[in-house]
Amino acid sequence: MSFDEGDTSTNQSVIIHHKLVETWLSRDRRKLEDETHLAILSTALLAILISATSLWAWQSDARLSSMAMIRDAVMEQGEWWRLWSMMLVHADVAHWASNLPLMILFGYWLTQYFGWRLFPLTAFIVAGLAHALVLPSYSGEAQVIGASGLVYLMGGTWLSLQFFIQRQFRMGGRLLRVLGVMALLFLPQEYRPHVAERVHMAGLASGLALGTIWFLVFRKKFRAAEVWLEVRDEVDELDDFGQSAEQIRERLDREAPSKPDEIH
Repeated sequence: MSFDEGDTSTNQSVIIHHKLVETWLSRDRRKLEDETHLAILSTALLAILISATSLWAWQSDARLSSMAMIRDAVMEQGEWWRLWSMMLVHADVAHWASNLPLMILFGYWLTQYFGWRLFPLTAFIVAGLAHALVLPSYSGEAQVIGASGLVYLMGGTWLSLQFFIQRQFRMGGRLLRVLGVMALLFLPQEYRPHVAERVHMAGLASGLALGTIWFLVFRKKFRAAEVWLEVRDEVDELDDFGQSAEQIRERLDREAPSKPDEIH
């Protein structure tokens, strides 16, 4: 948006455009004190639960098997709870240590900015459903354990919400950022025969979908948190390159962030 306030005798024009300076994710952290405490508490409790359950399961193979996702046990015996219990145990310390840091990081962010209803509640439920999508692709007795699917879902949810909310950056830049983080953290770099990559990819895809749906449901709330700064630039009617004020206005409009009522 732009218009002239210039004095024609001095050949000056005032170009007015808007700049997005604050979003739901860039709010002052001092205003999120209660949310921060909740994020620390809920993430710590989940980490303790997974650690304690893994320690318990490591005492015997039978305990690990009782928590694992097994296709025949779920589909033929109706033990559907295995779709969720598998996330609470890990094969060994290395497996546990590979999942916990990212779970704590994404869990903290998701709870702090979006509340416990998104994480851990909705994310945990959706992760189990994502496991159900790939369950038929495993052999009948194969045992799948670990929270990797949940971690990938959390990462996909966070990246999706970032893409839609952080629109002070150009769409192309946001897209490259999302793709870059996905490639760095989530896409496999080599073939790993004992890693449940199908569970990982199902979690990541479900997370991207969950983040998109969450944004659409709460879009008005996220947009209401945006702070737009009015920028006023005084320019000559003709600049050093011979551009008129009208041409300058058109250029600024193209380069300025989207208006508050546009969806990116």
